[in-house]
Amino acid sequence: MEALAAVGLVGNIIQFLQLGAQVVCTTKEIGSSAKGLTKDASDLANLTEGLQKVCSDLVAKAGNLPRSSGSLEALAGDCIESAQQLIDALISIKSHAPTSKWKSFHAALKSIWRASHVKAMQQKLQEYRSQLTL
Repeated sequence: MEALAAVGLVGNIIQFLQLGAQVVCTTKEIGSSAKGLTKDASDLANLTEGLQKVCSDLVAKAGNLPRSSGSLEALAGDCIESAQQLIDALISIKSHAPTSKWKSFHAALKSIWRASHVKAMQQKLQEYRSQLTL
């Protein structure tokens, strides 16, 4: 029984060390960035803003399209809304003073804690993009 407890303890220590290493690496990446985000988050923000612009243009030009494009316009509107939610989520994890180690550390923790939420929103936008491409 003690052997199982020791194995469990070792597993917990390894998980803690992995999380610590991830936080340190993310903190360093945010601290060295000009935008206060990791490179992946910054790239995702740029792509999301581009998709949002394309959808906004599509909605603006919807008046020139046939009447059957109403569902396309609605889809583009939903895409714009989801893109804004993702951008807002990325802004919420951004370090507004990336040269500050504490603020970079705080942003790194938020980034790691909210990674699954950001990933889910990214997947949702990917589905919208696929539907718009069809």
